Amino acid sequence: MTLSPYQRATTYFNNNLSHPLHRLLNARKLYAKVTPLPEGTFKMDYNKISEMGDAIISYEIPDAAIARDGLELSAETVRLAVITRGWEIEYSKWNAFKNNTNIDLPLEYQNAAVRKIAEAEEKVLISNWKPNNNTVRIKGLYEAAANHITDTYDFGTPGKAIEATGAAKAILRDAGVTGVNFNATFANDQYSQLEVSKMPYTGDMEIDRVRAMLNDVKTAASGDIFWSTELAPGTGFISPCDETGLYMELLIGTETRTVLGYDSKIPDISPLYGTTYGVMGPNFYHDECVVDFNSI
Repeated sequence: MTLSPYQRATTYFNNNLSHPLHRLLNARKLYAKVTPLPEGTFKMDYNKISEMGDAIISYEIPDAAIARDGLELSAETVRLAVITRGWEIEYSKWNAFKNNTNIDLPLEYQNAAVRKIAEAEEKVLISNWKPNNNTVRIKGLYEAAANHITDTYDFGTPGKAIEATGAAKAILRDAGVTGVNFNATFANDQYSQLEVSKMPYTGDMEIDRVRAMLNDVKTAASGDIFWSTELAPGTGFISPCDETGLYMELLIGTETRTVLGYDSKIPDISPLYGTTYGVMGPNFYHDECVVDFNSI
């Protein structure tokens, strides 16, 4: 079957989309559980379950008189973010592609759009989405943190990152966030300090010690240490590397893609219009699964 120029171009652009996406969408690495939703989904409704009473320990199998709890369900809705960037290719280049199957269209336009989408996605997934700097509509990891460490741990002093990580893990254990390893994400300045920090006497790199502390569950997916320019200097957070989605997950309504069009008023001389977009958003099932730092 012979493809139309628009079909050829759409296939060409989307086939060349995955490599730059993989390189640029760094914030997704913090979400070990990624759940694709039915195509075109913009929100997800689910029931949030409250805790039951404690389990019973005994020597015998209980009879029908065992105490039974009902579940209290609260309806929740997660709205997803639609992240879009438009671009266009001049008519002369588009016309050459239409009339010659040996000519490719330039990828620079789409690659630039992907970079902008990655920047916006990092803001949503790590910080938040706050239209017009008004009310927060979507909370990222730092905004969603229910536990806060306000004590000062100056990463410029060797050993302080280890102390901060230990303090955060103690809070997470108290909150019942167990059975997983963790990711640590710091502002660029603090990541840079940690990256070169050596322990006194031993000369061990502190970043290796912190990474080992984050990964003490040998049977679970491994966490790592990241940096983000979305975080203000002196801040950071620790979050679960949760491949089962017990505590948090990333929802994908539409994986990032490119669609093409033209100006119907001047179809014969119209530029080629591209729209690169994706639909996604974080969902947090455990309110206390993230700990943030405010003074590192």
